[in-house]
Amino acid sequence: MGFVVYTFFSLLLSVTWMSGTAAALYLVVMRIFQGVGAAILIANSSAILTDALPRRSARYGARHQSDRRDQRSFIGLVLGGILAPIQWRLIFIVSVPIGLFGTVWAYRKLKEIPRRADTNIDWPGNITFAFGLIAIMVGITYGIQPYGGRTMGWLSPLVLSALVGGVAMLFVFTQVERRSPDRCSVSRSFAFGPSARAVSRAFWPRWVAAD
Repeated sequence: MGFVVYTFFSLLLSVTWMSGTAAALYLVVMRIFQGVGAAILIANSSAILTDALPRRSARYGARHQSDRRDQRSFIGLVLGGILAPIQWRLIFIVSVPIGLFGTVWAYRKLKEIPRRADTNIDWPGNITFAFGLIAIMVGITYGIQPYGGRTMGWLSPLVLSALVGGVAMLFVFTQVERRSPDRCSVSRSFAFGPSARAVSRAFWPRWVAAD
């Protein structure tokens, strides 16, 4: 599912026919949905690692995944810098064949594990967390742009509303998760236990985390 969403919106990003403000808004919206696809991929990859690896190896798998993610981000920046002067649409088109390959591979190789009947999707937690992060990202995006004769827009009502609203929504998320019988994966990842240690070691500097 993640490959499908990411590939579909990568293709839409490359075929915009508008210009000016309309094109900018179109690209921002499409990028949000492309990010949803990427988030699905990241969440599923973590779940696959957790299921495939023994408990004692989970932290090393998470750290390896984090290292590969950093390398892909670096390659993406370099490749984007090469393709953008040629044609900016190429920075999105280049993801399409990779996404198509990943979609076919995942459909043929990955097996769905039946979900336990006593669990449910944590819709309140997922929605409040997503809206909180989106609001903060929107606030930061517009905060670094000029506003009202200033070089930065941190005093813009839109920016202040987005930042305050995003923080408030994340606070609501924490309260929802404290009472939810089926907490979403985000809150479980930061719960105390082996998974939290695996995640912390994945993002902690290698020279500190080394045994």
